[in-house]
Amino acid sequence: MFVQPAPNPNSTPAVMIEGANSVGIPIFENPNGRMMESDGGASMLDVIVHNGKRQSVFRSYVFPLMDRPNLTVLAHALVTRITFDKKRATGVEIVYNNKMYRIGAGCEVVLSLGAINTPKVLMQSGIGNQAELGHLKIPPVQHLPGVGHNLQDHFLIYGCVWEYRQPSVIPNAARAVLFWKTDRNLDTPDTQIIQSDGGRVKTEMKKFGLANDS
Repeated sequence: MFVQPAPNPNSTPAVMIEGANSVGIPIFENPNGRMMESDGGASMLDVIVHNGKRQSVFRSYVFPLMDRPNLTVLAHALVTRITFDKKRATGVEIVYNNKMYRIGAGCEVVLSLGAINTPKVLMQSGIGNQAELGHLKIPPVQHLPGVGHNLQDHFLIYGCVWEYRQPSVIPNAARAVLFWKTDRNLDTPDTQIIQSDGGRVKTEMKKFGLANDS
């Protein structure tokens, strides 16, 4: 996967980094690794842009291997549940082209469906809080009450909107990010701030006569 710091970053993300540094917030070379394991900090964001084009995870990891005989990619297939032999996962059940199929696993089953659909499929498979599974008439395979709980929503608030006095270049993908605590007694950061130049609110602003196409 091609990853690099945003080339030729605009001035405003760098200003946020300087501001964080001026009040004692640690600065890191990127937001991965050391920064995620620390008590918080600020850095420029990395980008997956190569030769002017954004790289997708699928195109980077999977597409170059599509001709391998041991790889099959099914688009528009819906995984409905994991199949089990007692408590051992044996495969998955899917809906594909309006038909249900069972695909057996020769070695292991890996679920990578995101924060919403991973617990969903686990619960549909009988793994979760036994009382909740019983309410839904799903036969329990393993009582695991944490499945489907403790999700923390991540909402986005635009905190500052401005208009350039003079025409400027279109901002690139450069952004700065800051993780910090609203309460010093917290164990981990609870706030994320992203500094980004961009015209994402321009369409909404036009509704109120606050922006034009110039």
